[in-house]
Amino acid sequence: VAGTHNALGDTMFAQLAPAAHRQLCEMLAVLEDEFSDMQDFEFTVERGRLHMLQTRSGKRTPLAALTIAIDLVDEGKISPEEAFARLADLALDEIELLSFDFDTDNLESSEGVKRAGRLAQAVPASGPVTVGAIVFDPERLTDFHARGEPVILARQQASTDDITAIADAAGLITASGARTSHAAVVARQLGKVCLVGCTDMRIDADGRSAYFGETRIAEGEILSIDGLSGDIFRGALTIRRQRPEAQLARLAAWRAQQGSPHQN
Repeated sequence: VAGTHNALGDTMFAQLAPAAHRQLCEMLAVLEDEFSDMQDFEFTVERGRLHMLQTRSGKRTPLAALTIAIDLVDEGKISPEEAFARLADLALDEIELLSFDFDTDNLESSEGVKRAGRLAQAVPASGPVTVGAIVFDPERLTDFHARGEPVILARQQASTDDITAIADAAGLITASGARTSHAAVVARQLGKVCLVGCTDMRIDADGRSAYFGETRIAEGEILSIDGLSGDIFRGALTIRRQRPEAQLARLAAWRAQQGSPHQN
């Protein structure tokens, strides 16, 4: 939660405590059936035994709300009428799918990585994508922000002292921490692109730079970060904007079937 340690992840959890992991997987279905909604829950494991602590309906972006509502209808957990009710306060006409506009078919090859300029990968904590000048000091971020430049804040670990800077930034990268850290939670609530646990990033605060592996990136250089894949690219990639046409078509089909008076 403090952001000082990286998470081992679900795979390691299954290896370390297989019985508790199986219980947790079973509990996921129980919670979703009980509340008919996506859940944000907390748990702990003591001596191999799973203890559920609390649960609540999870926070979500408008795009996620649309996707989740459709999934729940498809799974028979809610009706189309309930889905419309949950989406009533959203400006569906404004929802977009953002991604970087380049061919990723050969991105995993050495030539593909070189062409795209990928520096490193981190753990994606909040999407979608953004482009901005990298800054390592919250105070310096204020200078860039005052000039109207989009900024990506890079920190060894983000703390509560960085909240104002995160609010002004377009994105956040941390060298340590997990998706459940306070910084990641705040970034998601603020709609910021956030990557955590970037173990390839080493910050040189005195030199106002960072090293991604052997590549030095100076303060002010432009990076493109993908909060869905965890990729970090050097330079400004073009952002592609699309409408979630498939999901919106599902809503239109429901309206046609039911004669629903709801409008986007």
